[in-house]
Amino acid sequence: VNAHLMAQGILNLVEWQTDQGYTVDVTAGETVTILREYFQLSARLVSYPTAAGIEAELDAGRLVIVPAAGRRLGNPNYRRPGPLYHMLVVRGYDPVRDEFITNDPGTRKGEGYRYKTRVLMSAIHDWPKLGKTKDDVSETEMEGGQAVVIVVGK
Repeated sequence: VNAHLMAQGILNLVEWQTDQGYTVDVTAGETVTILREYFQLSARLVSYPTAAGIEAELDAGRLVIVPAAGRRLGNPNYRRPGPLYHMLVVRGYDPVRDEFITNDPGTRKGEGYRYKTRVLMSAIHDWPKLGKTKDDVSETEMEGGQAVVIVVGK
């Protein structure tokens, strides 16, 4: 796909999201709705995920999207202090090194970026949706968001 088509696709998605009333930061539940309604994909939320559960979804060929309290990820490639809220894709795991392999769009070095399992699992928190904008939510409130992941695929 060429760059122009990709850029237009992003603009179309942003217009659709704006028309639906979504803001800059969407919750995991809103992301599921976007995946279903805009992209026509099968998607669901999994509450209180476990590492073994994420591994099982990956083994079944499903995509796992993790909403996170971004600063808890400790990625050294983020601009300091790091994103308050962040989503990334888990694409695999390494049981020997006890790591999840991700595609992390928050940094140009995000393709194949590895997070220790305990780090990723402790960072899983959905946007708290307290009726506040991104600039009004504290780190503590962000870390109080529910632990959920998004599973894409049948």
